[in-house]
Amino acid sequence: MTAGAEPYGGRGAGGAWPEIRKLIGAGEIGAVAERVAALSAAERREVAAEVPGHLRTMWATRLPWGDLGARGEALLLAGAGTIGGAAAVASWLGRAEFAPVREAGPLAGVLALRPREWRADVVVRLASRVRPDRDASLALNLLRALGVEPPPHDPLVVVWANERRAPGEGNLAEDPLLTVMAPRLFEAEGVGRSLTWDTGDRHDSLLVRLVRAAAGGAIARGMLLDGCVRRFLRGGEAADLRFFVRLHRALEPLPVETAVHVRDYLRLIPAAPGPVAELALRHVRDVCELRELRELAGLGPADLVEGVEAAVFRPERKLARSGLTWLDRTVRRAPDLADDLAPALTTALGHEERDIREYGVRIAARHAGRFTPAAAELLTEAAAGLPPELTARLAIAFGAGSPGLPEAPQATGRRTRQPGPVPPALPAPPSPSPFPPPPATPEELEPLRDSGGWAAAERYLAGFVRLLALDPEGLRANLVANPPQSGMRLFRKGSWRWVDDWISALGWEVAEPGAERLWSRPPPAATRTVVIEARRDGEDGESAAPADHAARRVPHVGQISAPHRFLLLRCAEILTALREGTLPPLLLATPTLMNGHLEAAELVARLEALEAAGAEPLEADFQQAMLRVPRRADPEVVARAGRLTSRAGRRAARLLRTGPPPDPAVTVHWAGADPAVTVHWAGAGAGGTGTWPAVPGAPAPGTPFSAALSPMPLSPVDAGSQGSQGSQGSQGNRTPEVSVEPVSTGLHLVDALMNDAGRECADGGGHMGWWAAVMPSHREAVAAHLVTYLVPNWDRTRAEARSPAELAQSDGPAGPALALLLAYRLTGHDRDAALRELLALAARDRLPAAGLGEQLAARVRWDGLALGEITPALERAAHQGAHRDVWAVVAAMLPVLLPAPGRQAPRGLAGLAELGVVTAGWAGARGEIPEVAAAADRPGSSRVTRGCRRLHTLLTRP
Repeated sequence: MTAGAEPYGGRGAGGAWPEIRKLIGAGEIGAVAERVAALSAAERREVAAEVPGHLRTMWATRLPWGDLGARGEALLLAGAGTIGGAAAVASWLGRAEFAPVREAGPLAGVLALRPREWRADVVVRLASRVRPDRDASLALNLLRALGVEPPPHDPLVVVWANERRAPGEGNLAEDPLLTVMAPRLFEAEGVGRSLTWDTGDRHDSLLVRLVRAAAGGAIARGMLLDGCVRRFLRGGEAADLRFFVRLHRALEPLPVETAVHVRDYLRLIPAAPGPVAELALRHVRDVCELRELRELAGLGPADLVEGVEAAVFRPERKLARSGLTWLDRTVRRAPDLADDLAPALTTALGHEERDIREYGVRIAARHAGRFTPAAAELLTEAAAGLPPELTARLAIAFGAGSPGLPEAPQATGRRTRQPGPVPPALPAPPSPSPFPPPPATPEELEPLRDSGGWAAAERYLAGFVRLLALDPEGLRANLVANPPQSGMRLFRKGSWRWVDDWISALGWEVAEPGAERLWSRPPPAATRTVVIEARRDGEDGESAAPADHAARRVPHVGQISAPHRFLLLRCAEILTALREGTLPPLLLATPTLMNGHLEAAELVARLEALEAAGAEPLEADFQQAMLRVPRRADPEVVARAGRLTSRAGRRAARLLRTGPPPDPAVTVHWAGADPAVTVHWAGAGAGGTGTWPAVPGAPAPGTPFSAALSPMPLSPVDAGSQGSQGSQGSQGNRTPEVSVEPVSTGLHLVDALMNDAGRECADGGGHMGWWAAVMPSHREAVAAHLVTYLVPNWDRTRAEARSPAELAQSDGPAGPALALLLAYRLTGHDRDAALRELLALAARDRLPAAGLGEQLAARVRWDGLALGEITPALERAAHQGAHRDVWAVVAAMLPVLLPAPGRQAPRGLAGLAELGVVTAGWAGARGEIPEVAAAADRPGSSRVTRGCRRLHTLLTRP
């Protein structure tokens, strides 16, 4: 017993707990460890029964901004030394309240009193609960202190890889976990993405420590190199592999070390992400340079040709150019391989990037004498689609009469260049993959709680509700053993802004009914409370629920966007129904496809199941389900729905017969320097699809629940004043001008969701990546919501990254809002991803090509965008099969960008006009464009004028 603990000595008449409680209150960590070691079995049970309640008391009385400090670690030791089962102790150690406890010394001493197998079980269970986004220092240090082998758990590897306070001040050689964890770096999911920050410029970074450990012999260089190559072969996105590329480079392998992997490197060149392919190409090329290494690796001429062809085929400029340089050096050194490499050179002549085509022409001309007539004919035929100046260079090198080469352009400039072979059509887009089934057991449900993403959340909610109906005791036992986030942190929040908060609240309500009352501190009297009255739509129109306690946690209108709020209100009604005992046995709106769609047949089957159980779906759940139904339902399914007799069944049958809700008509116009968005319902103007019929029992617009979801009303005067403020001047950042003309869909939550499109809120677009799955049949409505967060510079990257990828898989009209998103995306941070999204939309015939051209032209005029950033992306899209759409884009851009007489053309306009010539030829376009015709008739011989003349001749030929 320490001196500080003496005042609390003696067991006293009340048993062991009062004494240990005093030691905990004094933060006497060592004294608690000593006292726990001396407890009898009965005293252990006594203390074990008291520590959970004492934790709640301590947490409730702490300062709101503080943690439990030494008292918390003392309490942790008391529980670890007295709680009986290994699973229960692991759950105790993993509680969020003990997160600040990092050191394992005193705790390891307490656990060492237990049997070796038991304590190993505890530590393995604790380590298996680790999540990548949480501090796991305690689990790792316990593994080290107790000599327990880490379990094969990917998040544990991620946390170990990112650990900053490794033993020996960063020296991995002294880490007892090194030999087990280092090989797992290359197998565990999430390691590479978590280490994108690690560029090797910090002494404590994993990259530096691994290289140092390999140099010192603590781990084998060969293991690290083999691991990198294995990780490359497993595939993934560039962000997943970039760390391993840096590690491979930092190890500086010699050619003799890479020769054993040269065939693996060859496999990586064609399809691996750019950084991996660059590394692989360099090592293959180095091995091929030395005869001894070629023989060691068993490489022949065919392997060399394969590597060159794979590199030149890559769309990335750097890789293709490196491949051509390798081809050039190979032909110089081994002229007999010229014919074998000719197909790679023809690939370069048709490459998406203009400078690669030019480089290919230079190499072909340089080695023209080394090609046989057959190879020369192959090259000259491939050159048919090149610009006149390039074909002229090849004509000189191969001879003007070479087969396949067009005649040289005539001096008048009126001869039309032939566009060359038409690219193959885009492949049919894949169908959306099936949505994974909800978890069937509590053990399958638990990992989804912290997974993130809309699909995991939907699966969790569906599985949670289903398990409450089928196995409530099993679910409760699992939640007690694996509690959600700290109840104190959760229930002291004024509002729950994230779906994760609501999932935690659901877990607490099952594990400890009434937990919110236990954990919550009474709010100050001045705190504003928002009470939302939830109501179900009924056939008779007479159904109203009492004030909804859970919904007061939903941030009010103006704080978060309408799609974000819609997600939270679905969660709030599940929590309310759980507390009131009215939760149905299943959720209606869980998707059946990964794009968010809910197939109509499955919707009807779920309604039939609810009807058989005598239950009605929750209201927001019902409206979300109807919003997720595809735009076209099978007549047989509609007829089957007509046989439903429940209130919800009859509502669904009517809505399925009517078809999807009307689509908002969105317009984008550029006021000053920023785009402004106007959203109104199609039913309110020409060309609309009408509105859904009024549904008996639907709430009137003024009901409390509807008002809670609807946007804050703007009077005409307010709306006008906002618009005038948004359009003053031409400098500075502005928010979009928005006006909405609502038309009722018959579903009040859908009205609020659609009518609020275009209004920016303070949350910055929370859960933005989920919005497309909320409205999978209303692509343009989602885009209209996203546009608001796209325009401000501070949030542009987030909107770019999360929007069109999901929208490409959605359904519904595509209009100017989507076009504006793509116009930013194509010149954003991930242009390769943007190109894939453009091609996916084009393959589905859903690319708003003319609108995209208008928005790109507007960005050139008003946003300072250079055409040199746009034209290469459009060229790549055209060469990959989207030439008809690219022509529509160019045809919309040219009339806006062609200068008036005497004005200067935007830089790069000639290249855009040349792209128009090629794509118009491929598309078989006809019909005069007045602005192009006017430019063609002007005197002069500038590149823009010549390009317009060729294009005009092509468009007006018979």
